[in-house]
Amino acid sequence: MRAIAIILLLVTSATADDAINPKQPKKKPRRPTVQITISKETTRITKPLRADGYVDYIAALDQHASKGVTPKNNAAVLFFRAMGPTDKYMSKDVRTTYYKLLAIKPLAAEGDYFIDIEDYLETQKPAITEKEEEKFWDEFFRAAKHPWTKMDYPLLAGWLAANEKPLRLVVEGTRRPHCYWPLVGNKEDGELLAVLKPGIQVGRRFTKALCVRAMLHAGSGRIDAAWADLMASHRLARLTNGGPMLMDAISGTVLENMTCQADVAMAHHVDLSAKRAKRFAAELVKLPLLDGLADKFDVAARYLFLDSIRTVAQSLDEISAKSAKSGAALLRPRATNALVDWDDVSRKGNAWYDRIAAAARHRSARTATRHFGLYRTSLGRPWKRRTTRRPF
Repeated sequence: MRAIAIILLLVTSATADDAINPKQPKKKPRRPTVQITISKETTRITKPLRADGYVDYIAALDQHASKGVTPKNNAAVLFFRAMGPTDKYMSKDVRTTYYKLLAIKPLAAEGDYFIDIEDYLETQKPAITEKEEEKFWDEFFRAAKHPWTKMDYPLLAGWLAANEKPLRLVVEGTRRPHCYWPLVGNKEDGELLAVLKPGIQVGRRFTKALCVRAMLHAGSGRIDAAWADLMASHRLARLTNGGPMLMDAISGTVLENMTCQADVAMAHHVDLSAKRAKRFAAELVKLPLLDGLADKFDVAARYLFLDSIRTVAQSLDEISAKSAKSGAALLRPRATNALVDWDDVSRKGNAWYDRIAAAARHRSARTATRHFGLYRTSLGRPWKRRTTRRPF
């Protein structure tokens, strides 16, 4: 009771002082203190550091993802040129940062850039009706599942023709060994959770266009051209999957699944010769398997967890610093630190991620991944050779 009385007295006196001297000069807000010890046991890495003293996980992960990358071996450079300087994926300020990090010149405002299907529909004259638009979308989803011709879906064929040049850049980009999209965060909070991932968005649109165009080639008798588009789509899936974050792995798997469905459609509907079918199957088998998740758990997912701890610790500290000038406000920072040991939280989180990464590197996990890859590539093999056990 005595402690409560003292706190109430401090609050009352502080409030009275504010009432008597309402125009007192405001003191400069204190700089938030670093609540987490910077060490390998807690933050895992000790540099680079942010201006506020915390570890800059965005910069660290960006350095990790850009190792060995140059403008000439980076597929993202060509993908970026194909998509153009649109505001749909990033603001003007962010694009400027991308130009610098990708080491390329700014793109012209006008050019032969990729046109999204929605934007292409809006350019049609006369404007298509709502019923025609519904019909078009039905055609669009069917077009990736069976061969077709320009006579079948003329509007869809026009969209592909309008994107011929940017898709040429995309196909060229899929032959490059790296796909590094710079990690750019929000300037206000700099959270790793909020970094932009434009590569995931454009990758999905490019894959749809390549699969639909492959079916157009197949329907027109251009079998090798159709397969070239599908192989480019497979390579795009691997480049996307090779990104540093778990979301990259998920997106790459989605793109690979979309392409495999187009593979099946082509094998089912196109009368392939034995020689051509064997060649296609051999090219599929030569494709590298999608990256495992061990490194993504060990680095990016771990950094995301540790950066989230930083966000919570810093937010609580800033709330204390910005609270009303009262006796109770003086107790809040100490109370916050006393309730949570952020170093202990960080150490326990690191221990869990060590275990997760070790499990992902275990032989059984690698075997399951290998089996899944063999099952996928066995689509082009005789059924009697599918002897591997399905992991799921």
